[in-house]
Amino acid sequence: MIRELMALDDGKGVFFGELVNEFLSLAEELIARMEAAGAGGDAAGFKGAAHTLKGAGLNIGALALGMHCRRMEKYAPEADGRDLQRLRALFHETKAAFARLRQGPVR
Repeated sequence: MIRELMALDDGKGVFFGELVNEFLSLAEELIARMEAAGAGGDAAGFKGAAHTLKGAGLNIGALALGMHCRRMEKYAPEADGRDLQRLRALFHETKAAFARLRQGPVR
């Protein structure tokens, strides 16, 4: 999936870089929403943000993050601080992986 996204601009990576920047910004916002919704007992808000982040993650190739959001969305009422901590960790891993991709071509 990532190779396909990077190939959209003949492998130059500019378009992919813009997609990644948008995804990372959106992910930060959605994680903050999930944290606020979780703290405020807003299961619907939590579930909605998890759903949006799940789709965005899966569409850009952040599969582990997307799958974790899928689980969090499904079990929204039972999701807890550990789930959010794991989400933050996956976000940072994803961010680092995208930084590495920008340094060299995907093979």
